[in-house]
Amino acid sequence: MQKEYDEINSYFIKANEKIDSGDAESALEYVTKLEESKEKNLANYYLAPLYIDIGVVKEDAPMVLRGIELIDKNFDVWSKFGSPEKYAI
Repeated sequence: MQKEYDEINSYFIKANEKIDSGDAESALEYVTKLEESKEKNLANYYLAPLYIDIGVVKEDAPMVLRGIELIDKNFDVWSKFGSPEKYAI
């Protein structure tokens, strides 16, 4: 499980770096890797803010809504742990 967590965390960090540099399109590569992860619950936790951030940068409302829907579906996790940004190393 630790290996999967480390891998998911690294994809999240790399995607955020791409978004922060204004390259939301390249961040989608890491989003795809997260979507393909075997650890769906953990990946979804990390995907929600990425969908929102990429959607805002690309002015893609449906992607923003996907992120909001993931937060809504996993609200118990979000309310307990907060945003994954505080855990990213």
